[in-house]
Amino acid sequence: MPTRAEYESALHGIVMLADAYGRALDRGFRILGDGALIGPYGVGLERAMVDRDRAARQAFSRAFDQVMWLAGKDPTGPPRVAAPHLGSPPVGNAIARKGVAGGDTGLLDQLHAEFGRAGRSWREAAGRLDRILAEVGADRAPARDLDSSGQWLVSQQPDLRRRRDDLLKSDQVGLDIDMLAGAALQRARLAILAAQLEHTDPKLGAQLKKAGVDLFTVPPQGDPRATAGWWKGLTKQQHDLYIQAFPQVIGWLDGLPAPDRDRANRLTLTRRIDELEARALLVAKVTPYEQRDLARLLKLRERIQALDDVAEAKRGPEIFLLGLDSTTAGPWDGYDSKTDPFRKVPGGERIPPGVQKFVSNSLPGPDGRIIIALGNPDQAAHTGVYVPGTMTKLDTVTGGDVDRIKNLWNTTQRFSRGQPVSTIAWLGYDAPDSFTDAASAKYAERGGPVLDQFINGVRAAQGEAHRHLTLVGHSYGSTVIGEGARVGNGLNVDDIVVAGSPGMRVPNAKSLRMDPGHVWSELAAGDPVGDLGRSSLGGRARGTFGTYPVVPSDKSFGAQRLVTDTHGHSDYWTTDPVNGPTLSLLNQAKVMAGTPLDQDFGNDPQIRF
Repeated sequence: MPTRAEYESALHGIVMLADAYGRALDRGFRILGDGALIGPYGVGLERAMVDRDRAARQAFSRAFDQVMWLAGKDPTGPPRVAAPHLGSPPVGNAIARKGVAGGDTGLLDQLHAEFGRAGRSWREAAGRLDRILAEVGADRAPARDLDSSGQWLVSQQPDLRRRRDDLLKSDQVGLDIDMLAGAALQRARLAILAAQLEHTDPKLGAQLKKAGVDLFTVPPQGDPRATAGWWKGLTKQQHDLYIQAFPQVIGWLDGLPAPDRDRANRLTLTRRIDELEARALLVAKVTPYEQRDLARLLKLRERIQALDDVAEAKRGPEIFLLGLDSTTAGPWDGYDSKTDPFRKVPGGERIPPGVQKFVSNSLPGPDGRIIIALGNPDQAAHTGVYVPGTMTKLDTVTGGDVDRIKNLWNTTQRFSRGQPVSTIAWLGYDAPDSFTDAASAKYAERGGPVLDQFINGVRAAQGEAHRHLTLVGHSYGSTVIGEGARVGNGLNVDDIVVAGSPGMRVPNAKSLRMDPGHVWSELAAGDPVGDLGRSSLGGRARGTFGTYPVVPSDKSFGAQRLVTDTHGHSDYWTTDPVNGPTLSLLNQAKVMAGTPLDQDFGNDPQIRF
């Protein structure tokens, strides 16, 4: 008969297995809910997944209960080991559109891979659970049930692959489902804008027709090089008319020259402020969203003017507004006040607002999108694109994030050997509103492909000559970069720098589809984000005892780990008026200036071994 110590060891082993593998299918549920399969089959698949997921969770619970019952026969009583708490699967997210069957080929690829990973994990866990139960003479049925759930997941992979191939075949007839939807939405939007213009300004509408300006000649989204070629084929008069008539369209076209995008977006800014100020005079009370929008746009205009003044005095770089949209709601935005979860929590009204903002965001209306460049990226020899993270919105970019790219621009000048430099703050995606939201990969999955297109647009606007381009990701921004790099053909960049990364959803630097020697990671003392995000956003690496999560600051990730001298999560870009830039900032600037490629080893970034 097993000893008390052996029973206790078995119980601890079951709890460890449950913690490591009990929620193995959670990400599969999220991928399905994001639209991998739409319609009756998607709903039916989710139901089957729920059955298998429940069986797997119950297998761990039943195994624990059996061993605890056997251990309870010991005269000294059962061991004091807490049972595993696995909760319920995240169900009810499959998209059930009546009469519609479809999906997303990229998400189906992810779901196919996730079924394989989770299936193998469950089968591996089943083997270890079987050995634990056998060693203490317990019924081994829970291990067989867990293995059965794993086998079922693997058995579904051929069907998922078939459905993906069917979607690809249908794409060859027309466009990819996503592209088709995007192209259709683009044409519908352009038709509305053209109709509005003819109604509000028929004189300008007549000018457009006479000059051959037609919105429907704008290339479909997704091909910046085609967009760049289309724009080059137009006359200056046509450029001016497109910008005057449709600045909100032209300002977001990846592949266009930075000065033209800047003109369009500044016009969008001016018109939106004029609209909101006029409305404030005409109506008794503007909406909370309109109040918020006017305040942040006035702040943006003031910051742009200050930067313009510095540039005109030859004391700083030119500023280019490469994108501005304060009115379009993102996938997780709305135009009314967002639900504040603290209203439903007893005593929640007493929680300080400064604490509440870390787990909720009840601000009304869209958080906005904006892209700001310091220095002309079309002409820069060294360009850095900074991707901010959680809780970043149009309201905040004009403060701290612009300061960060300004400090990065100034510091890179030290090492650029007189070559032109540009730094860009890119908020072209809907960032998580809170730390609780940041546990989800859905924001990165939406933002990664958009970032990829923007980078391709920068390359297209720069022309055929190759320029040095670096991506810099802070916090969740690194997750967006990871998502953009790991899918498709990767990102067309020379270096990637991440600071305070919660995970890039890949197990190693090689999985970013570039030389690991050009992937750089910073993690400052006192920055907890790497450990906080590890379980939800870290890539899964395989070890002796199964899989485990890896983040870029881990040595096993394989990135070049840069030395830091800052503290906490937000000071990687600080500089001091007396002492100058921090080492954390200097190392980033050296990477951005390409110093690892020159022959001067004295100016290389400092690596932590």
